[in-house]
Amino acid sequence: MKKLLSLILAILMVVPSLVSVSYAAETTVLEDIVVGVNEHYIGSGYQKKISDAFEQYLADSGYSCNIEYRTLGNSSTTAAQLGKLINAAGDIDFVLAAGLNIDSTAGVKIIAKKLHKSDYNSDGGRYGALLTDKFAARLLYNFVTGGCHHLYDNACDATCNVCAATRTPSAHAYSSASDTTCNSCGKTRTVTKLDDIVIGVNQHYIGSGYQKKISDAFAAYAIAQGYVFNIEYRTLGNSSTTAAQLGKLVNAAGDIDLVLAAGANIDSTAGVKILAKKLHKSTYNADGKRYGALLTDTTGAAIFYYFLTGGCYHVYSNACDASCNACGATRTASAHAYDNACDATCNSCGAKRTVPAHVYTDSSDATCNACGFEREVVVHVYDNACDSTCNDCGATRTPSAHVYSNACDASCNVCGATRTASAHVYSNACDASCNVCGATRTASAHVYGGACDASCNVCGATRTASAHTYDNACDASCNVCGTTRTASAHVYDNACDASCNVCGAARTVGAHVYDNACDASCNSCGATRTPAAHVYSNACDASCNVCGAARTASAHVYTNACDASCNVCGATRTVADHVYDNDKDAFCNICDHERSINNFEKIVVGINQHYIGSGYQTKIADAFAAYMESKGYNCEIEYRVLGNSSTTAAQLGKLINSAGDIDLVLAAGANINSTAGVKILVKKLHKSTYNSDGKRYGALLTDKPAAAIFYYFLTGGCYHLYDNACDADCNVCGATRTPSAHAYDNACDKSCNTCGAVRTVPAHVFSNACDTTCNSCGIKRVASAHVYDNACDASCNVCGVERTVADHVYDNDEDDNCNVCGKDREPCTHAYTNDADAICNICGEERMVVIVAISARRIGSGYANTIKADFEEYAAEMGIEISVVYRNLGNSSTTAAQLGTLVKAEGDIDVVLAAGNNVDWSNGSALTIAEKALHIPNYNADGARYAARLTDSEAAVIFYDFVTGGCKMSPDRSKTQTLNILFIGNSFTYYNEMPEKYFASICKEGGYKVNVTSITNGGHYLYEYADENDTYGAKVKSALENNKYDIVILQEQSRGAITNNERFNNAVRELAAMVKANGAELYLYSTWGYKEGFSKLADCGGSTAAMEMKLRAAYTAIAEEVGAKVVYAGVAMLDIYKNTSINVYQSDMFHPSASGSLLVAYTFYATLFGEDPRALTYTAGLSASNVAKLRKAAFEAAFYAHPVTE
Repeated sequence: MKKLLSLILAILMVVPSLVSVSYAAETTVLEDIVVGVNEHYIGSGYQKKISDAFEQYLADSGYSCNIEYRTLGNSSTTAAQLGKLINAAGDIDFVLAAGLNIDSTAGVKIIAKKLHKSDYNSDGGRYGALLTDKFAARLLYNFVTGGCHHLYDNACDATCNVCAATRTPSAHAYSSASDTTCNSCGKTRTVTKLDDIVIGVNQHYIGSGYQKKISDAFAAYAIAQGYVFNIEYRTLGNSSTTAAQLGKLVNAAGDIDLVLAAGANIDSTAGVKILAKKLHKSTYNADGKRYGALLTDTTGAAIFYYFLTGGCYHVYSNACDASCNACGATRTASAHAYDNACDATCNSCGAKRTVPAHVYTDSSDATCNACGFEREVVVHVYDNACDSTCNDCGATRTPSAHVYSNACDASCNVCGATRTASAHVYSNACDASCNVCGATRTASAHVYGGACDASCNVCGATRTASAHTYDNACDASCNVCGTTRTASAHVYDNACDASCNVCGAARTVGAHVYDNACDASCNSCGATRTPAAHVYSNACDASCNVCGAARTASAHVYTNACDASCNVCGATRTVADHVYDNDKDAFCNICDHERSINNFEKIVVGINQHYIGSGYQTKIADAFAAYMESKGYNCEIEYRVLGNSSTTAAQLGKLINSAGDIDLVLAAGANINSTAGVKILVKKLHKSTYNSDGKRYGALLTDKPAAAIFYYFLTGGCYHLYDNACDADCNVCGATRTPSAHAYDNACDKSCNTCGAVRTVPAHVFSNACDTTCNSCGIKRVASAHVYDNACDASCNVCGVERTVADHVYDNDEDDNCNVCGKDREPCTHAYTNDADAICNICGEERMVVIVAISARRIGSGYANTIKADFEEYAAEMGIEISVVYRNLGNSSTTAAQLGTLVKAEGDIDVVLAAGNNVDWSNGSALTIAEKALHIPNYNADGARYAARLTDSEAAVIFYDFVTGGCKMSPDRSKTQTLNILFIGNSFTYYNEMPEKYFASICKEGGYKVNVTSITNGGHYLYEYADENDTYGAKVKSALENNKYDIVILQEQSRGAITNNERFNNAVRELAAMVKANGAELYLYSTWGYKEGFSKLADCGGSTAAMEMKLRAAYTAIAEEVGAKVVYAGVAMLDIYKNTSINVYQSDMFHPSASGSLLVAYTFYATLFGEDPRALTYTAGLSASNVAKLRKAAFEAAFYAHPVTE
């Protein structure tokens, strides 16, 4: 579209008189520009002609722009004067009627210049000059001159935004192979995830350099192509490995996909089974003999083979794929395969096709002749099978024959037609039912052997006899008739219980089971004992050796800062380097560690090749090396040849001075410091041993010790060097002098600062036991710990040192006495200078503040105030204080760019509300942001409002997450794992298919995978579900024993937790034990109060709110005991019932309506996943505005605190 518009604009600029274009599109407002008018060359008539034409051109093109035409000079103004006027103004974007010398004589910095078109250039000498790259200025330059200073969106853009000229753009740039968005233009692509491959590198033919060259090149190729996969480069053998050995290595590995730098005999001598081989491309084949060998048809390996060799072992996605995944070569693919004529999806590749309608034999045929698809057909309606006429359409048929149950039956079972039937037949006197038709009569009474006898002695008929009588469930023999049964197993509380709870039968039990000697509670029955004391290795050990119990251990003790090993436990630490006064100081100032200081700094010796040859040079070097060794000296010496036999003194000097690092010159001339111009310390003739012609000088250029020693050795002269001011003997020749006195830092310093000489000093002096710093020398020690009265005491009782202590601890805002020290307080009534002030003016306590910019173009005060009120309620419920400060920026006409400018001008904005998606685009608001996301639907009427977070302050993150639905709390569950969730409850659970329909659909939209099952029965109590003899209790037991669940949810009968709380608690305890054994998390579903006016409400608190509170208290208490979490669905229901007009009850006043069940499902989602449901859109077909309120209530029920009060 952009290219088409640019082309239209270009045509308009060339032939404006021939084309008239009107745009229905919205006008684009361009940045204001200033046009300088050179009065010397143009008058008001020409200026108006140009400005009118350009204004019409902008309107026709769908643009508007404020343009200031500013007159520069007059008819006498020179080019130089014009340049000064332009440069002084500083804001000129374009100059009309400039001269050719605008950028030379006038001295104006321009981007481009060109003669006006002839329409605007009466004398042919007027130039348009472009000074800035503003879009409107570029358009004017193009309009006036016909030239264009091209403007592109980015490096990938091929078409100029001004004139539509095209260019060859840069290739798209991606950060990695998995990157789907171009770094330059933002265009997205599809990346391909491939299987990982292993590449064997034949070390015989290729080195690390070539291997890296290939791997780097292929990595870049993969990024450009969007291939994502891991490559392992595995070295095979070495430079001596033969082809046969290579083959063994490859075959032994068994997982090599491709071999780099193989020989031509890879599949013969080497014996490797390959798919293809080919010489590397010349770029990766220095000797022309290296082959790439493909061993597997893995797509990634085939792509690498194609890249490396240019050859391709074609790889296709499936039989229908016509294009090779590696090189793109095409083939004639197999035809798509479908199951039948009605099948729309190819079995090979999944391609879709348009298929004809199903084919049926006639209108009553329900099964497609082609594919077997079943459809619904119209069926005639008859009263019964004997009826011959359709009740709907009157169509007639041949009816079925009358059907009678038996010979005694006088009436047709289908239509009721009557006939004469046979007489009844009975088996015996006790038989009351006809053998033919079952008709009953008054028969003789049955005869039984006794009260427990269930079978008649005459006819064998059975009856319900008196129940067998047993002492208890464990008794196997009837007390009346002696009949035996399989009795219930004995019931014990736990493995340690020796007496059956039912019959009192005794058994032998094992000893109590404890985790270890420190464990005080039996793992089986909870019986307690006095455990053994914890065992620790030493005072520093924080963990018991027996049970692992943690304690606060003593701090490690070290002798000094250089000591790396604790004196108590031997624990090691990383310590700083030893501290010395200088390079000559042999003793550490902290710990007295002695070091060796015999090494000398490297020196460079220049060899004057004019006067000395390699023989003399070697003689001197060998002799000096032996001399240094005899002295115990170590020094690296570089002998550097300077010039040749023809080098003059002046040339030698230039070589030395340009080198800059020569310390000593061998065989210099006497003029080394005159004609040669070298700055030296001293010079002297070589000793005769090293001076055959008596003219060779040694010249010392630096005072490095090794250079001075070399000079003394070579010439016998000495440039005296001393270790330091205290040193009386020259290090080179041994000459003595009167040295300076030793210098120490203080009375404790035993090592001279100048020379390191050691003396005996007195002990360190400290002010008290807590003092870590010597009063004389400042050395640090590990002192005794400070002593304080309590955690609030800021002043040490021993030394008086002050410390920073935590705030006093109070039970609540009304508590005036600190729990730690008893100090009285006066609670602060915080006062701030303004809403944006974070520091209390009274106590200095800091609060959180978030500065929010409101884009007035996209949001009104109503929406903004709603967000603020909702957020302040949320923050209060979360127990945090955040001051929200709104800054209203712009108005209904403010552009994205202008909004960005306003935000930057503020300088302290944390979050922007109601921004556009272009808030961080360079051609939008151009803001640097941390993240952006759409407002949740509650705060996003048009679905296009974005919130943008600019800072990382805690308040900004909390506010941004609230507005965008990013609020999170524990638990933070994985979206890749499928969760198995079991609901156990009654009609409050299964109404409206809440778990399987509403809850599962919400989870799916939220990105969570769930497998939801339910065990429910109307009116059922939890104690019945805990009873394995109950039908549904048996189902619960079987489910928990035979299936693995991640989450199990329990819901009591609607008032059972109130009317029989103890039974409710016992049932939860029993079921909790079963859930724990299954390994699942347990949640309790806290239900709601009955609707006002319901008759049974009187027994449950008297009001909806009171009943909900009683239920909440009951569920919360038992949840804390058994370690379960609570889903406060009742809180959400009460919120909607009391504060909205949404009906969450059925007409029976206690079951949930569809809205009620959806609210409960959203509350489950928010609680189980810790997710903010307000960001979701699922409505289950209900009113979107009502569902938004349901999500808000669910969010508050899950995220807010719900204390139980009286």
